Amino acid sequence: MQIFHALVLGFVEGITEFLPISSTAHLIIVSTLLKLPQNEVVTLFEVFIQLGAIMAIVALYWKLVWTHRRYFVLALAGFLPTAIVGVFFYEIVKNIFFQSTVLIAFALVVVGLLFIIVEKLHLPLHKTLRDLTYHDAIICGIAQSFALLPGVSRVGVVLIVMLLMRYKRADAAVFSFLIAVPTMLGASALDFVKTDAGLLTSNVMVTLAIGAAAAFATALVSVKWLVGFLQKHDLQGFAFYRIALGFSLLFLHL
Repeated sequence: MQIFHALVLGFVEGITEFLPISSTAHLIIVSTLLKLPQNEVVTLFEVFIQLGAIMAIVALYWKLVWTHRRYFVLALAGFLPTAIVGVFFYEIVKNIFFQSTVLIAFALVVVGLLFIIVEKLHLPLHKTLRDLTYHDAIICGIAQSFALLPGVSRVGVVLIVMLLMRYKRADAAVFSFLIAVPTMLGASALDFVKTDAGLLTSNVMVTLAIGAAAAFATALVSVKWLVGFLQKHDLQGFAFYRIALGFSLLFLHL
């Protein structure tokens, strides 16, 4: 993998990880367009750059969590269902679902349609993070487990269930970021355990660092933008993008 590839994929990860459009789907698409072979180095890279995106959330929200430490426990409670599902279905997801363009396209379209349906309900959104309960956090975690399927989006499914529970969009987005931290750390740790340490040559380490730095910088911007956007707009713009991308995938046979 070249430095150019590391920068491109790092930017894609940082931009898409915390938008409700599925970073996994976008990384697969961009890797295909760049003609990168799906080998162990590329897989390791795609996992490692998530750490850059995670650090952006830590940098932006550590004060919030430190002040309201209850949010940390709520995020862990929401992480548990995802962890259980991830442990049992890790191999199936990695070896089967990540290889299916049809499944990715289907997930993009279906979740996009769910965005439209939920927004058309015109639900009264009045709850904030202060109203979050452990029950609600666990429901978010169960929903988040579906994001193990590429194309679904962690942020997207958490937004859907929190809107149905009457949470404001921006607050729902913030909790989706917080719950993503233990989830992504756990997934990364599981992948690292299964990675051959011999792959970590000096050249690979350089590309990993570049990709993670690019993901960190762009995630900072992406997260701030999304929270501001959702304070004034709904999810339908993301829905149309997802649906268009899903059908484009099927048409182009990526």
